[in-house]
Amino acid sequence: MKILPSLLKKTFLKIYRNFVVSRIHGKIPEKHNGLIIIANHKAGADPVILESSLGIDIHFIVDARFFLNKVSDFFFSRFVDGMPGSSKLPFLSLRGLREGIRILRRGGVVGIYPEGVMVRNPRIPVGDFKYGAAYLSIKTTKPVVPVYIYNVVPGPLPQNPDGYELGLEGFCSVLLNIGNEVEILIGKPLLPLTHKVDRDSVRKFTEVLRNEMLLLYRKLVSIKKGRV
Repeated sequence: MKILPSLLKKTFLKIYRNFVVSRIHGKIPEKHNGLIIIANHKAGADPVILESSLGIDIHFIVDARFFLNKVSDFFFSRFVDGMPGSSKLPFLSLRGLREGIRILRRGGVVGIYPEGVMVRNPRIPVGDFKYGAAYLSIKTTKPVVPVYIYNVVPGPLPQNPDGYELGLEGFCSVLLNIGNEVEILIGKPLLPLTHKVDRDSVRKFTEVLRNEMLLLYRKLVSIKKGRV
């Protein structure tokens, strides 16, 4: 039964929303028949902050290493509504892609961190993108909404990035962001130029998505400068 974990998750997100100050610029489309949200990734608290701040149910594709044992698999599948994704663990990634396609075709929202890893270098506002988000969008014909999240406090950098240390970083990050103020900038929905799923189409749309994320970052910098 997934009802109890889902109820606990929603209750936690409603409570957590009261402890994080979120400045939100833009809006997620209220009416849609399936949506992919992509975001930059700096800390394990990113999905918690995004979902609680935006107030919508998001099924995130998360690091497949969280699904390598039954305990963490149960937690991230049931309580986080997570799906595994990793180019290094394709057998789990196929499971995540199938679940993502199913959710999108039912009109749900799937969240993806296209950088694939946490990018903490301040000189790199947007890292290189993997192809998963573009592939899902072309495969399902669902729009992609880029979101840039800024000023999230990360937890301790995992020295050995296995499922345990990644989980510990996420837990610490959730606590460290209590009382913190974050900025969330929402871009416009983007649709692929073709419904043909091939390597070239996926690569080109991935470039479009990354460029749009960079534009969001620059726009957010301009907004912050305007306050000074």
